[in-house]
Amino acid sequence: MDASGRGSRTPAWLEELGYAAPAVDLVEVGMGYASRLYARKPDDLGGDLLINVSPTPQNRRASAALAQEGDRWRVTLAGYFGDYPPVDDEGFRAFARKLPTPDIHALITNATPLSDPVPYKLPANQHRRYERLAEFPAGLLVLGDAICSFTPIYGQGMSTAAMQAQALQACLAQGQIDLARRFFREAATAIGNPWNLTVGNDQRLSGAALPAPKHLLNWYMDKLQIVARRDPEVALAAEGGQSLCRRASLLHPHIALCVLKGSLWESSSASMQGAALSTQESSS
Repeated sequence: MDASGRGSRTPAWLEELGYAAPAVDLVEVGMGYASRLYARKPDDLGGDLLINVSPTPQNRRASAALAQEGDRWRVTLAGYFGDYPPVDDEGFRAFARKLPTPDIHALITNATPLSDPVPYKLPANQHRRYERLAEFPAGLLVLGDAICSFTPIYGQGMSTAAMQAQALQACLAQGQIDLARRFFREAATAIGNPWNLTVGNDQRLSGAALPAPKHLLNWYMDKLQIVARRDPEVALAAEGGQSLCRRASLLHPHIALCVLKGSLWESSSASMQGAALSTQESSS
């Protein structure tokens, strides 16, 4: 079992043995992030335990602060297409200052650092299409990031690997005849939805032309994240769906209705604020 990760040597080994290497789907992101530990106080972020700042086409920076044991925060700053967070103290804070929301910057400005920032870079989402191979050697399988690796900030790598392990268990229950073909097909099915969600959003950030279904999904995800700022039920569905803990929650009819209602409310509120501003300007 090759579970050696993104740098798997199986494609090269296959060619050395006279087999074809799998085709590879790549979606370039040029993403880099840095994580740092901070001391956590009970009243930080108003008592919340997690804040997740998503990137947008207008601001391709992202961040997350996650409460951990030992009264600590793990704060991650990320940027796309070469916009990497610096690892010095002043640069780290300056990068956070230009996030889409001020919460993370306020947190790390007032918290005590417990570690230096640790950086990591990922050039592209990568999906090796083993399910398309006509032949594969018996007694060998590939699993996890060795098949597919995502932009890390979505937190889907280990969840997807676990889903592949479940698929393997089901395939083994049917015997070992034609195991590789059956497993790779099931693994591709498990990867499909998270891959479409992740690369669809990353392609949106790049400004690439997208087919209509992906445009619709991205529109829905944009609205969901806006509504999640004030609707705890939608926020829980967003986190559970993105991490694959509750795979159907993002598109559940009840959540979709909450997103639609919340989006209409946000639009109405913005229009009223715009009208009030225009009235004030006219009066002045």
